[in-house]
Amino acid sequence: MLSLLLLITTSYSGLLVQTRNMDTTGDNNQWRKVGILVSNSGPSDASLDTAVIHYAMHESTLSLNSAIWYFQIHDTTWKYNVQGVGLVVPTLSLVNDSTVNLNLSFKNGYKIPANGAMEIQFGVSHTDYSIIDQTKDPDYIASTVYMPNSSVPFQQTVAPQYSARTTLGIYGTIVPCCTRK
Repeated sequence: MLSLLLLITTSYSGLLVQTRNMDTTGDNNQWRKVGILVSNSGPSDASLDTAVIHYAMHESTLSLNSAIWYFQIHDTTWKYNVQGVGLVVPTLSLVNDSTVNLNLSFKNGYKIPANGAMEIQFGVSHTDYSIIDQTKDPDYIASTVYMPNSSVPFQQTVAPQYSARTTLGIYGTIVPCCTRK
């Protein structure tokens, strides 16, 4: 029972989290447009089964829209290549009276391969599309190119419940192993 209550949060070694401001054209400051790049230089794959990325925003309300615009994982050879916005699950949580986290979790069975990378691009707006000053966000970096951002964690809680799929060509599907007669 005690092991079920342990929720140890750890960061993977060998992972570099970088962020960038994706809003280079301007839209009257109605959207935060953020890119997150996670590079894995470690010796082993990083499972996404129980991983979460938290992006902190200066907000006092959960009356926000969020949209994932782009998601891709690949290794250096691009033989392992997964993409699709439906693989990222965004949720919002109120941290305190002035901070909201956009929590990004992932569908089970995927990984960031050793020497691979994962990129997510997303947007967050108020539901009434009022002005946002994302420069006040705790995790904002004023750069239009990816820059290291140690305040945005890539974390895993508890042990993975599923192993990452490694067979080419079956990502996102369940393949039966045998047929009973």
